[in-house]
Amino acid sequence: MSLYLANLSHKDTNSINIYNISDDNKSKFSINNFDELNNLNESDKLLVLIPSSQVTSYEFEENKSLSPQINTANFISDVDSIFAEAVSDNEYFLFNGAAYVVNKVFLKNLNKSLSELNAQIHVFPEYLINIIPGEDVITEFEDKYMISYSNKTGFSCDQSSLESVFRYCYK
Repeated sequence: MSLYLANLSHKDTNSINIYNISDDNKSKFSINNFDELNNLNESDKLLVLIPSSQVTSYEFEENKSLSPQINTANFISDVDSIFAEAVSDNEYFLFNGAAYVVNKVFLKNLNKSLSELNAQIHVFPEYLINIIPGEDVITEFEDKYMISYSNKTGFSCDQSSLESVFRYCYK
């Protein structure tokens, strides 16, 4: 079994860096689409990082006495006024006190490109790559700074934006 990490570019979704984490050398190679990973087998694991430009996260505590559909509807009603696009343009995921909003077209294209792979695939926001329960964490990775908060929300930014983030968030 091998463990791979796929990091999609923020600027070009046809540029994907793949890291073989189980390789002692932690080898890295680039691909243009996931079809190029057709050599993976069912015992391999592929962790796919969704760029933070494609996912928005919110703190949201589910009501365990309600169905997942009702919890999702409650979340949407809480935040729909801040969305720039139509509510129907997104998919919504509630997980352990956080809600994640991902553009439907992006997610559909990602699912389509991953569906032909014969591996165990896990998809999550890039800023959760180095999450530590109960801690705010900043991780530098591929010229980006990924900020994950203890509440399982987060974002990423480049070096030029990092100082502004600190001034705004950590006054």
